[in-house]
Amino acid sequence: MSITVIMGGNFKMDDNKEIQKPKGLWWKLVSFFVVMCIAVFGAYKFYQAESVKKESYKDNLSFVAIVKNEGPYIKEWIEYHKMVGVDRFYIYDNESTDNLEGILSDYIKSGEVVYKYYPGKIKQLPAYQEAIKDYKDQTKYMGFIDIDEFVIPVNSDNLFKEVDEIISKDPKNAGVGINWRIYGSSGLEEKPEGLVTENYKLRAPDDFDRNKHIKTICNPRLALDSLDPHSFNYQEGYHCVNEDGQEIYGPFNEGGKCQKLRINHYFSKSKEEYMQKKIRGFADVNAERTMQAFYEHDRNDVYDYIMERFVKTLKTRV
Repeated sequence: MSITVIMGGNFKMDDNKEIQKPKGLWWKLVSFFVVMCIAVFGAYKFYQAESVKKESYKDNLSFVAIVKNEGPYIKEWIEYHKMVGVDRFYIYDNESTDNLEGILSDYIKSGEVVYKYYPGKIKQLPAYQEAIKDYKDQTKYMGFIDIDEFVIPVNSDNLFKEVDEIISKDPKNAGVGINWRIYGSSGLEEKPEGLVTENYKLRAPDDFDRNKHIKTICNPRLALDSLDPHSFNYQEGYHCVNEDGQEIYGPFNEGGKCQKLRINHYFSKSKEEYMQKKIRGFADVNAERTMQAFYEHDRNDVYDYIMERFVKTLKTRV
């Protein structure tokens, strides 16, 4: 007796013979099943990796600042940097007596500001070290910026995007150093009404020696310690670069172009405001400020109102 069944392949049973498996169909089914399992597993792992990646950092970009008696200026500083994409601010209060915590209370409640009272002398670098240790896994990039410094994405309104584009070009890039543009007093003796960013429009020329200073935005997981308020040591094989991808070592980037990123450094403001700054002193060295420093930085050679495109909206937020 013999039975023959045709079903996409031959399946025969003859007397005294074993059943012959339909190899063609069988292997097609097995192959399809394996491919589907691999595809599903791959998609799951990709989703898992993306989820972990997104959940790893609560923020794209955060700033760290040590602050003393700068209550009249800090809301403008925060609101401007929020406008260009800074997500969170780690504020170390170095013995302020102007109700800084109260001024920041709404930001503290919302979580946009993480506030810590931080008394003592020469506390800037310890504050930076503590911020890296405590928060390095919560933010993709961390900037170390003073309250009189405004970081500007020159060709866009998205600071994170510009920073990420520069650092991501090379896996060995750990941070980007951003050059100053020093602004003077605009000839003002007394503190004017209004915003810092609208009142001071005159600055030093590009080749002014102080403009070689940088401030840093970096990947905090690669930063070992701060050399000074401007620059950091990184893990072996990693480095800081300027906006053109050229390596920077230390606090200076000679001839910084500022075509992509720049820092408007409102160093002196009016003479009256500089006198208050002089009283505050330094946060990184045990020394007193002098009036000579005011005159050296009070350069008003170039009219440069790069902040104009932000000021109208900024005024509604402060």
